[in-house]
Amino acid sequence: MKKKPQTSSRYLQFRNSLHLRLPTFSQITHALRNFVTENTGLKLLSLLLAVAFFTISRQPLSEVTLVSVPLEFHGPRAGLEISGDVPQTVSVRLRGPQDVIRNTTASQIGVVADLNNKEPGERVVQLKRTDVSRPDNLEVLRIEPASIRLHIEQTVQKQVPVEPQYVGEVAAGYERRGFIAQPPTIEISGPLSHLGNITRALTESIQLDGRKESFKTRVDVDLKDPTIRVNTPGPITVMVEIGEKKSSQH
Repeated sequence: MKKKPQTSSRYLQFRNSLHLRLPTFSQITHALRNFVTENTGLKLLSLLLAVAFFTISRQPLSEVTLVSVPLEFHGPRAGLEISGDVPQTVSVRLRGPQDVIRNTTASQIGVVADLNNKEPGERVVQLKRTDVSRPDNLEVLRIEPASIRLHIEQTVQKQVPVEPQYVGEVAAGYERRGFIAQPPTIEISGPLSHLGNITRALTESIQLDGRKESFKTRVDVDLKDPTIRVNTPGPITVMVEIGEKKSSQH
């Protein structure tokens, strides 16, 4: 009688390993249930975003011109600054999905002009569509004006003496004899052409009405030119000296 061939141990190991690796029906249904029920919030959010993007993409395109869009400047490089009149806003023409266009305001848009490579003098800066920050689904059609003209100057510093400004009159029979300011001088900075003619730093007005004796007060420097800055920390302490009028000597 012929003997039946014996199954090799290697084959049995292979078959057993397949049996161990194949998931059971219950394991499969459990995994599907977890896929459906777990992270429901994230899946719902993803679905809503997909629907929103699809809806936006199907909307008709619309155009709008936004006025008073803020204009900002990067630069100029250290040691230089803009002087004279500087435009603060521009107009931007946009195109995009109708609902997005309707809800877009000028405050959501910005235009940044790069001045880092500009040298001193009268300069023209071209405003490009890539200079406009806006929502990704909006297209920039044009900027008005398309270019701006600026004057760029050297920034300089200067020490100037402090001088008080007064309003009113001291009491009858008295006179203002002088003042002591602390600090007596301050440092200011600004465009070269603006600092050239400044020889003193006037303070805010100091009230003298009815004064009969010396007094001390604290005031800030009142620079009329907005391009000039005070580098010395304030305010200024001013001692105003007041005394009786001296009789005339013959």
